[in-house]
Amino acid sequence: MAMPGGDESGGFWLDAKTDEFKQTRHLMNLCLKARKSSDLAIWKIDNPEANVAFERRTHGMLTLESWVDISTLDSRNSLFEVCRRGFVFPVTGSGFGFTHGNMTGVEVPGPKTFILCNVAVGRSYIQDDPQAPKVVPPGYDSLYVSDKIDADGDGQVTAEEYEAAATHDGRPASEYCHKYIILDPTQVQPLQVVRFTLKETGYDGDDDGAETDPLKVYDRYDFFDPVLYQPVSLRDKMVGTHSSGEASAHKLISIQDAYVSAVDQSKQEDPVLASKRVHIQQLLGDVDDKLREVNLNFANVEEKIYQMLKDTLVQLQNETKTKVSTLLSAELELRRQLEQIDWAENYLTNERETMKEIDFLNMWRCHTAMRSDICNQRAVEGTVLAGVKADLELDGSIQVIQQGSAGQAKKTVGQTVLKEMMMDVGNGTGTGIMSGTSPAAMMSSSASSMLSRTLEDLQTNPAVKSQLPANAATQQLAGMPYSATGISSNGAASGAFGEMLRQQMQGQEPVAPGTPGTTPGRDPTSPMLPVRS
Repeated sequence: MAMPGGDESGGFWLDAKTDEFKQTRHLMNLCLKARKSSDLAIWKIDNPEANVAFERRTHGMLTLESWVDISTLDSRNSLFEVCRRGFVFPVTGSGFGFTHGNMTGVEVPGPKTFILCNVAVGRSYIQDDPQAPKVVPPGYDSLYVSDKIDADGDGQVTAEEYEAAATHDGRPASEYCHKYIILDPTQVQPLQVVRFTLKETGYDGDDDGAETDPLKVYDRYDFFDPVLYQPVSLRDKMVGTHSSGEASAHKLISIQDAYVSAVDQSKQEDPVLASKRVHIQQLLGDVDDKLREVNLNFANVEEKIYQMLKDTLVQLQNETKTKVSTLLSAELELRRQLEQIDWAENYLTNERETMKEIDFLNMWRCHTAMRSDICNQRAVEGTVLAGVKADLELDGSIQVIQQGSAGQAKKTVGQTVLKEMMMDVGNGTGTGIMSGTSPAAMMSSSASSMLSRTLEDLQTNPAVKSQLPANAATQQLAGMPYSATGISSNGAASGAFGEMLRQQMQGQEPVAPGTPGTTPGRDPTSPMLPVRS
């Protein structure tokens, strides 16, 4: 059998009896969702230079397997060239897409060739707009491709749409499939070229003709070596692997006893896997708590600054969206790990009922190794949560800041030309935060009176009017208005104060919030994204 590309250097064909071959076959069956295949051949890629670069670049990063269909590659990434020097990414900087989980492009039976790769996704940041620039934010290593969060395109992200994005619309674990975009080719390590013929649904088991043909009794696997963990035939005992040497001293058991023992073990709960599942669930609970804190923090701060001009609130929204996106990115990774566990365990449950003894023994060994790999996946999302803080606050200069440790500089989010006026009227000091005003009180009669005086000054103070744009009376005041059901981006002014301020700036008598015939402002306690129940 010739090497892919016609060159025998740079790798070798794996023997079907090796553990590496069996492990790849087990992963392939899992990713094919138990569809039957035959004629499996695996070429192990040997590229020391590329392997060193990969290990150096991805040390400590989360690494996942990915199947790349060679029919989807362009001329720059021929099979031979990928084996020789790895993948070449587009010069546009748009990166390369990789899928982890179930194989794609296997709908039609027939010969298939895939490249099995290690892809270091590290920390992945969600990207739900296919037209957006492919830019990995600082502190992240890849982009996680998600369906549009605003599914109906109405400019609002509701709690239901957030939940749908985080849980992939509640799909079953058997549909486990996650897409990433990698911008750095050294984060991808081609491992093997896998060729097979795809058939109908079922399991690609070993040829068991020797088990049913009485004329082949010497080649029938009636025994099992628990030390080497492999089936043994009568021929093996007489003239084969177990006729002499160390293996001949191994105590053999019947294949049936080995099968029963493996089935019993597979039904027992793995304590390490159970602990991993509990830890993920706890982190998901922490994500919800953090999301609730961030949303409520946003609501409180927004009620203090909603009277400011559009640029301030837009920047607040961007800061909050970054935190929410960070939490959603963390949740997607945690749910991916949880779904991966269910995906693999559901496959085990299904195959345990239908698989023959030897097939199950081989599969069970591979599956335990896969469990170990899953449990050893590096979990970094716990540290991500520690870095997400509900720390947006209103500064004395009317700036949205992220609270830092003592002595550390605070990050400025935005400010407005009204800051001095609002400080002077709000607290009379001009030096501190506009404190002592709860979100509800901001719309009280005293608050309205304070704002009315400010707006009267705005109409008569030439120094302030000169700083405002010529179209200030018609400008949007808060960019994205809010409701209890989501975020809006239709360009209307925000809340009752927006209407009041427009009336003032246009010389009309302001109508207090709650007056019949007016549109009430957003409930001050409503978060930007409603927290899931």
